Amino acid sequence: MSTEAIVVQPERTSASLMKLIERAAFQPDFDVAKLQAMLDMNLKYEAHEAHLAYIAAMQKFKENPPEINKTKHVNYPTKGGGPNVDYWHAELDDVVEIIGKALKAVGIVHGWRTNDSAGKIVVTCVLTHEMGHSEDVATLAGPADVSGGKNNIQAIGSTTSYLQRYTLLSGTGLAAKGQDNDGKTEGMDLNAVEDYSIQMRDALTIGELQTAFKEGYSKAKTLGDKQAMGAFIEVYEQRKKDVR
Repeated sequence: MSTEAIVVQPERTSASLMKLIERAAFQPDFDVAKLQAMLDMNLKYEAHEAHLAYIAAMQKFKENPPEINKTKHVNYPTKGGGPNVDYWHAELDDVVEIIGKALKAVGIVHGWRTNDSAGKIVVTCVLTHEMGHSEDVATLAGPADVSGGKNNIQAIGSTTSYLQRYTLLSGTGLAAKGQDNDGKTEGMDLNAVEDYSIQMRDALTIGELQTAFKEGYSKAKTLGDKQAMGAFIEVYEQRKKDVR
């Protein structure tokens, strides 16, 4: 049997091998060791087939990726009387529904594994093809979100939802499209504002928090974006209390 036949028509190879195994099992000189070797070979072929199918499905998915929009508007005043904290983000329910439908159309389902490591919540997004091949496509970790007076369960749930959203986006190579912030065309990019805010919320020490704040605030100040500066101050002050 040629190598080309194995690559081009793996499903025929697997089926033919199973027939050989069935015939061998009824032979007078039946050799258990040889049968085990054939079974192992068949498992490898099936895994190879499933892997190829997964790759083909993901290529098809990326040829026509779904569009994810930031539809959730967050706006609240800062305590210092500065500009309001104002940004958009994509909600988990929307992300899961849209990406889930697009993945299912190519024979893939998504899921997550969640555990705890060094005080952080760790979420891994897993994609599984209908033929059985699975891949861990993205892993993110962060502390429980205790902001806003959440209890322990709510804090864990908030962080878990956030990590699920972003691992699914990252694992499928998608990014949520931003929306105009009341016609804002100047200043700091809204995605950058959100990224620095996330870094501060994820900080476990005052040092990590100060580093993220100084970098984000400095860039916002250079761009003259008072709204972003106010948002960074608000996030910094809240996270500083949580860390302490």
